[in-house]
Amino acid sequence: MIIRWFIHIGMLGICSVEDWREKQISLWKIWLYATVIVIYEIWCFLGGHKEISEWMIGVLTGILPGIGMLVMGKLSQEAIGYGDGYLTLILGFSMGFWEILGILGIALFGVFGVAIYLVVIRKRSRNSQIAFVPFLLLGMAGTALWKVG
Repeated sequence: MIIRWFIHIGMLGICSVEDWREKQISLWKIWLYATVIVIYEIWCFLGGHKEISEWMIGVLTGILPGIGMLVMGKLSQEAIGYGDGYLTLILGFSMGFWEILGILGIALFGVFGVAIYLVVIRKRSRNSQIAFVPFLLLGMAGTALWKVG
């Protein structure tokens, strides 16, 4: 199970650097991430770590926040990027509903703090773009530390 955390943190780290610099993520990196996670999850399932019903419920409920972010991205003309939604979808597929909610909670709290700082202290406009993937990485690391501790 710890392999799952290393895969997520590694891939989110790679995507975070690109999102921070470019304010977008290459589609091939998202596909690579999704492929690695799907293969890993199928391997875990075939290894007998989970029952089929438990695995399917975890997957189906876990992808709901990612689907919600993709819908919000479409409705807001990409104020929330599709890459953020796809990464949340991948995380939810692998981690399950409650884990992804914890990750998103930490990430959104971090984005909120940075947004307040940028608007109040740095006098940026409220339309400034903030890279979200580094905050997903922060949420993933925070959740991993919470589970270990």
